[in-house]
Amino acid sequence: FYIANSMRYKELEIDLNGHSVQKQFRFESQYGSKSIKLTNSSENEAVITVDNMSPIIMLGHATTQNAEFNVEISNIKIIGDGANAWAGISTNGTYKNSPYFKVSVKNCVIDGETSAGVYLPGGYTYKFEDCTISGYTAYYTKGGTHELKNCTLVARGNTYNNPIYNNNGADETGSALVLDSA
Repeated sequence: FYIANSMRYKELEIDLNGHSVQKQFRFESQYGSKSIKLTNSSENEAVITVDNMSPIIMLGHATTQNAEFNVEISNIKIIGDGANAWAGISTNGTYKNSPYFKVSVKNCVIDGETSAGVYLPGGYTYKFEDCTISGYTAYYTKGGTHELKNCTLVARGNTYNNPIYNNNGADETGSALVLDSA
């Protein structure tokens, strides 16, 4: 599902209602302020999984750096794995310091399997609450403002690897939390 602001909506809510999908959700900020909610209102589990790509990716654009873009994700299990998957949830690094791009994730299980649970290089505002985040490296960030409330981070890398500076992308370390100054 490719969801770009060029669709000209102001608010969009997608309720998986207990259904699982094997497609990528790609949210892009273009053409002004937007609010997107991706949720599961059912008691049945909703799973988003995609082989070889990140199940949820959020991309900022320099043309809308001062427009508000809010993404809320709740009550979903997100699984990403494979050579081309950055993480279960990822953003790009277009905005180095933007308080206008806000990501809120609540009551989710996020598993990057052999990649990162979350990979967040953009300078956005992130809030994770009541989430379990796991992957080879659980939580990898290069910028932004982060709040983790009542979250569990699980790294399943076999051994710790000394980080290697990588200006474009992430170096999986096997750590639960990586704060990269790139």
